[in-house]
Amino acid sequence: MPIGWQLIVRRRDDSVLAPTVIEQRAFAACVTRIARGHALLAFDAPGGHSHMPGLFDRAEAGRLARALLVGLGRVLGQAGDFEPVRLRPINDQAHARSLFRYALNQPQRHALSPDPLRESSALPDLMGLRVTGRWMRLVVAQRLPEVQRHHLAELLGVEPRDLDDSNIRCLADAAAASIARPSLCGRTQDVVAARAAAIQLARRDFRTRSIADALGVSSRTVQVFTQVDVDPYLLKAVQDQWHLRSWMSGRSAQAL
Repeated sequence: MPIGWQLIVRRRDDSVLAPTVIEQRAFAACVTRIARGHALLAFDAPGGHSHMPGLFDRAEAGRLARALLVGLGRVLGQAGDFEPVRLRPINDQAHARSLFRYALNQPQRHALSPDPLRESSALPDLMGLRVTGRWMRLVVAQRLPEVQRHHLAELLGVEPRDLDDSNIRCLADAAAASIARPSLCGRTQDVVAARAAAIQLARRDFRTRSIADALGVSSRTVQVFTQVDVDPYLLKAVQDQWHLRSWMSGRSAQAL
């Protein structure tokens, strides 16, 4: 009797599922929203298909597969652009561990690098870099307790907690990435909260005018948002995203 099922999502033409940052974030936001409440362990979309192992029965896997086809069709094209989701059994706990790592290791396995910050992967959710799928951390902690943070940091290629780079030019994108949004434009609750988190983090080292320019807001907004209550989990997610992006931008500059 299988202990779970792996879902394999693929476009009919086998083209890249999420080739741009906007689509990568949309993919992650869609999957984490639809799969919430299901014991999904991981996902990634570095190429033309995505592996999504989860510890649920066949009926639940089928319901999740149908919902994902509809949801991904809305954010990445049309439902008809995707093949019917393939379902493969997960035989035991060892198999689940293997598929968990396999799902998150696709870029390395296939020498793919369209998503260096792993925007379309569950890694940011599992490492606390993104809040949309924070529930996945609890699922993995309960179902795969042997998975430790350093295992995830190895897959990401760096441990954001060890970084202290703070490039103000990376701040807005870091905050948007933490909520899987394309930008900080708008007044939705998550955007406002991420903007407040970014402001409070930057206030430690940067002047009000510099922060306002970086985020495209007024100096008055920076002053007001300094006093807003922010979820500590979101604050830490934005901070780690900011340090990660600042570090990567520094490496890119050194390579030139």
